[in-house]
Amino acid sequence: MSGPSKQEPSGWSHNAPSGTSALQGREDVSRQCGTCQACCSIVPVGALKKPAATRCEHQRFKSGCAIYARRPFECALWSCAWLAAWPEAAALRRPDRAGYVVDVLPDSVMLNGRELLVAQVWTTPDDKRELPNDAGVQAFALEVAVRRRWGTLIRHGNERGTLLIAPPLSADGEWWAKEAALSPAGGLYGHLRPEKRLAIMGEPSRAPAEGAPS
Repeated sequence: MSGPSKQEPSGWSHNAPSGTSALQGREDVSRQCGTCQACCSIVPVGALKKPAATRCEHQRFKSGCAIYARRPFECALWSCAWLAAWPEAAALRRPDRAGYVVDVLPDSVMLNGRELLVAQVWTTPDDKRELPNDAGVQAFALEVAVRRRWGTLIRHGNERGTLLIAPPLSADGEWWAKEAALSPAGGLYGHLRPEKRLAIMGEPSRAPAEGAPS
């Protein structure tokens, strides 16, 4: 099985469903941040005017946040999917070891004239890896498609993204990657470029759903 990656506007661009809690459903309290500070250098923070893929000015190497006691509300509330121990994140490594951060807040995109919620995988513009083919990203994308009916958006910085569609959400039951420019307001509204098909190894795990995006 193989899969697709890039994007993000400055500030929080997430369209989280009302009532969503970052820690909702947390199961594994043994997961701790430890020395991981990946969110401080990859994820955007609107209250601090910190864009994605930019190191926070308050980040201190191996000693955490210099303003932790008075950090913005969105920093205090936020958690990555690995720390929140989402069932879909079981195959993920800790963000500093994986080199990317999976957000607990979704965004939304327009695909084939329909809105689709997407999980966000944050990384950096200079990340040369083919993250759509990363085993952890693919396992997460498959699980989030099955459990939540979400696509996965891999975001590299402010302008580029790759929408990853897992087999349960595709019309032909295969992996698809759609390279896209991102709108200033966030999301992929009307900005999808021609799709690029991905090769997969083996048969799709599940049949595609009726009416799924193609």
